[in-house]
Amino acid sequence: MKKALFFTLLSILLISCDSSDDKPTINCDEIACTEIFISFSVTIKDASGVAIPLDSYEVVDQDTQEDLTPMLADDEFEASQQNGTYLLYSDITDTNTPGISRNILFKGFINGEEVIRSAYQVGRDCCHAALGKGELDLVLMN
Repeated sequence: MKKALFFTLLSILLISCDSSDDKPTINCDEIACTEIFISFSVTIKDASGVAIPLDSYEVVDQDTQEDLTPMLADDEFEASQQNGTYLLYSDITDTNTPGISRNILFKGFINGEEVIRSAYQVGRDCCHAALGKGELDLVLMN
């Protein structure tokens, strides 16, 4: 009798398990978000601390190859070049997908040649972008 009860309970437990249970779901209906804007930028300097002006850069999802490169106006990109600071991920990215987590790759180019790359883990909760892993201050060695 005990064995039958044990196997019955075990069967119920196994049947109630679902592979979708492994994925966390986020209910953002009752979350109050702040009005602040969160963004993460990569800063690139040489060994002496001088900002590196890239000709272009890309941000790509490593799993899907989706291009996530922020669209910048010419004057915004010029300011990025002067400061050596390039927008990586922000609240604008993945606005409609709370709970998303991505492995992304930043690639910087000078004269059409890739000169630097760095990997990041990013995502978003109900309200804001988040940086999981990755170094934002990079040094370009010649």
